[in-house]
Amino acid sequence: MKQTLLVFALLTLWSGCKRPESKPADMKLFIGTYTKKEGHVDGKAEGVYQYRMDAQNGELSQVGVITGLVNPSFIEASPDGHYIYAVEETGPGDDSTGHINVFERAKDGSYTRLSRQSTHAFAPCHVAVDQQGQFVFVANYVGGVVAMYPLESDGKLSPACHVVTQTGTGPSPEQEASHPHQVVPSADGRFLYVPDKGADRIFAYSINRELRRLDPLPDSLQARLAAGAGPRHLVFHPSYPMAYVINELNATVTVLSVNAANGALSPEQSVNTLPADFSGKNWCADIHLSEDGRYLYASNRGHNSLSIFSVNPNDGRLQSVGHESVRGEFPRNFAVVPDGRHLLVANQNTDNLVLFTIGEDGRLQFVRETKVKTPVCIIVR
Repeated sequence: MKQTLLVFALLTLWSGCKRPESKPADMKLFIGTYTKKEGHVDGKAEGVYQYRMDAQNGELSQVGVITGLVNPSFIEASPDGHYIYAVEETGPGDDSTGHINVFERAKDGSYTRLSRQSTHAFAPCHVAVDQQGQFVFVANYVGGVVAMYPLESDGKLSPACHVVTQTGTGPSPEQEASHPHQVVPSADGRFLYVPDKGADRIFAYSINRELRRLDPLPDSLQARLAAGAGPRHLVFHPSYPMAYVINELNATVTVLSVNAANGALSPEQSVNTLPADFSGKNWCADIHLSEDGRYLYASNRGHNSLSIFSVNPNDGRLQSVGHESVRGEFPRNFAVVPDGRHLLVANQNTDNLVLFTIGEDGRLQFVRETKVKTPVCIIVR
């Protein structure tokens, strides 16, 4: 009996000394926008918006805005949010070229511009930071130009160390020339991939770190997609040697196998992003995998939905799960929140961010919307 009481007392003491579960840290959101009226969008925003996302309930609250930018449509952030990289998507009527900017966070949470460099063409539409922290890459929609920049130790961006010009056309009126739409460094830092909407190709380069240049892979290793597909954004699977590209013009996702040794991407499957009964106009935009890689999401501008696919764990191929309305119009980009439980959509033409929870079956459940002017790109840190 005494032993039982002693054990009970010790268990009570231990349970009373346990540390209470700590609340998950809130997350930082950075939202790229359009700030002026263009032919394809009525830009109304002030710049790059900063929001805080409550880790418990997903509520968003604005904490700041980075101003002094024209159409910072696409942005990137360092892992800790200390640096923000923002393109200025401008055309010939706005400036001599497009630009890429770097901002640094001050102690009070505000951001100060460190450097601004030419993108050597117009309408820069994507920026990516090398995972090794050595380079920044930019894709220019107009001019077929991809630029590579060295990152300095103080966070500043030096002028471009290499600029390449892509060429190619397709059968669609929107494919009259090369239109690079994204720059995607491989996780190992060896290769750079550029989905080109105009050329129906995913251009692939070897990143030459010593000479600070991009060397194109042999033509036989370059991925070619269906005529008129219009490849736009690409994502790599976190576990399998597979990649997925969303095609803007023919509303498909192409599944590609990845040869890690030589960098080649090879098309394996193509699936439609739209319901069989939809007959309206549609332009696909963005693509992301769930944190665990079990589900893939693709955005439809026109049908105004996210298409949901399950990923086969044996071969990486896709199976349609269904569609979810984005509760707005023209879902330009979206982001899977690092907690793995939420997904945020930026509806460009209805000025709203929409938050969903991700179910165990990959389906999405609407939570709430937050009004943000002309949102384009969402980065969560």
